[in-house]
Amino acid sequence: FVEVVPTNPKAAKMAVRGGGALQYDVYVGEGTLYELPGTETASPTDQLRELSRAVSAGKFEETIWKVGDAVAKTVGYIQLGDHAGKTRQIHGFYPLRFKKKTHIKYEPY
Repeated sequence: FVEVVPTNPKAAKMAVRGGGALQYDVYVGEGTLYELPGTETASPTDQLRELSRAVSAGKFEETIWKVGDAVAKTVGYIQLGDHAGKTRQIHGFYPLRFKKKTHIKYEPY
């Protein structure tokens, strides 16, 4: 497990677990998860390198829904080279509870 805490407080933090030829799980910002299992053309390490470069360059945005201090849902947007990626996570089940929505455009490290 490795946590990357940027010197710029307006940049997205990252935490990485896993590794090797298997898979990396990368947590970015307030709770967006990227699972990097590798592909036929890119290893998990190559994918991690591309993702971390994009995050450290400030090419990551996140929409967060919170119930109190608890993160209920996240949608992460990342610009990887010439294509964009989007991922969604549900972090808890909060039916009929008001969710405060916030959008963050993170800055470079």
